[in-house]
Amino acid sequence: MTIPCSSGAIDQVAVTEAGVMTLEGHLDCAGPEAAFGYARYDGYGDGTIRVADLRSYGSSAPTLFAEVWQVGLSHEPFAVCVVTDYEVRAVCFTVAWDGPGTPVVVASLATDDPLVARSIMFVSDRDGSPVCGFC
Repeated sequence: MTIPCSSGAIDQVAVTEAGVMTLEGHLDCAGPEAAFGYARYDGYGDGTIRVADLRSYGSSAPTLFAEVWQVGLSHEPFAVCVVTDYEVRAVCFTVAWDGPGTPVVVASLATDDPLVARSIMFVSDRDGSPVCGFC
């Protein structure tokens, strides 16, 4: 089931120098039979979504989300977007780090920025899309 959800917000995001990311936000839509995901964009390849990062929408809007992940930090910035379909990025941000002893910088990013305006690859042993999960 597709939900045309293209609005939401990151209410809080932080990344420690140890690479622990805390993310809280919401999507302005609902639909318990569908799913959304988190895509990571490194360099210039496709964005990737892991099956473990798919989440169900709430039964009523807004759909709230809160995550804590271990993310690999390097000297190359990367972006994360909350996605609701292969081409629908609801909200995005970048993460940049210059190395030990420097702060991790997190900044909002336009959903059509060239860093994220690319295809999304669903990484799983099953075929599906973020909107239908295991369809």
